[in-house]
Amino acid sequence: MLFPYQCTKCDNRFDGDYPIGQAPRTVPCPSCGGTAKRVYTGMSLFVRVAGKPLSRNFGEQMKMRNLEAGKRMRDRKPPVRLKAYDYGNGDIREVK
Repeated sequence: MLFPYQCTKCDNRFDGDYPIGQAPRTVPCPSCGGTAKRVYTGMSLFVRVAGKPLSRNFGEQMKMRNLEAGKRMRDRKPPVRLKAYDYGNGDIREVK
């Protein structure tokens, strides 16, 4: 599981991968070697999908997906509505 850390010396933010319940409160910073403290956030998303971490910026990703879907829908032609009448004998005729 990914846990966020922030260095007290260089303010570098990075993720540490530890089992649940075994993440230390402080770890050495990979960039400067200083002490990095674990950052506790309220709405962080810590999910791994197929071995790859899912972005914590889930709201921003959904906003971009909605904008892309809106662009696709804007260029789409509306469906054609046809009127058809069933005369009861299996004969269906289209009316324009």
